[in-house]
Amino acid sequence: MQEERIAQLEQFYRALHPIVREWGSVMSRDPLMMDVCSGEGVSALNIAKTFHAKSVVLSDIRNILRVSLPPNAKFEFADVCSPNFAQKYRGKMDVITCTMSLHELMNPIMALQNMLSVVPRNGLVFIVDYAEGGWAQQAKRAQSGEGVNHYLSDLQNIRMFGLDTNTGIKHFWETSVFPGIPGEASLSFRGEIYTLVYQQKAWGEYKPVPPQLKALLDSQK
Repeated sequence: MQEERIAQLEQFYRALHPIVREWGSVMSRDPLMMDVCSGEGVSALNIAKTFHAKSVVLSDIRNILRVSLPPNAKFEFADVCSPNFAQKYRGKMDVITCTMSLHELMNPIMALQNMLSVVPRNGLVFIVDYAEGGWAQQAKRAQSGEGVNHYLSDLQNIRMFGLDTNTGIKHFWETSVFPGIPGEASLSFRGEIYTLVYQQKAWGEYKPVPPQLKALLDSQK
């Protein structure tokens, strides 16, 4: 079962690799990288290799790594939604990645604030998650009995923010998020996934959460 899961993750990364390679070509050489919500760790190590990362910190609220870490990698317990995250890591990372995990976070806005606040000028935040087609595939797997409870939990989270359709994803980022960040952001859809790449252009905190999103987050407490 473990070998099958790792094989699935490796197959996913092969599809993602051209995008990672494209952005790796524009960043500073030998960056210090951090991956949040690392899970099994397969995607994080593959991205670090493609980015030619000098070092990589894999992080999550629990350790479920299924890979052996190379000498330039380590695992740290960290919650990207915690108010202390930005203070702990700011100025220590050039690149932060989050792969197929944003939809699982109960407070994605806090996670975004933290990631955007950590990277320095010209640093990158690289996010990949399911697009509409990806959620359609997840629905098929759930209908066959595979990971039903996990899927239903994820679906509740993404629908709260309108992230279950490509239109909703585009609206969320381009209307509610992009206007508040001091840098350049690029959103693209690639089949079953979408990618968001943000490049910091100036030091500074993320601007306050838009009122409509703050009200939504407050209602979930």
